[in-house]
Amino acid sequence: MNLAMLTALNRAPEIKLHVKGALNNGVTVEEIKAALLHATAYCGIPAGLDAFRAAHEVLVSEGAGKTLKDEVRDRPPVP
Repeated sequence: MNLAMLTALNRAPEIKLHVKGALNNGVTVEEIKAALLHATAYCGIPAGLDAFRAAHEVLVSEGAGKTLKDEVRDRPPVP
């Protein structure tokens, strides 16, 4: 709920704090993504992108998320 409200208010620094707190309290990366995705639908793409960007920074720094380089490396080869 906090992540959705902070997305609506466009508060990226606070989103970072709450993502870190959510991880510490056992919330999964998938649950964080789902909360932000739903908030994006109601709050708009710009607010959602800012929220995802802030969350991504925390997830990568905490070792819970993949960087773009990791995503490309792990992608299966194109036939």
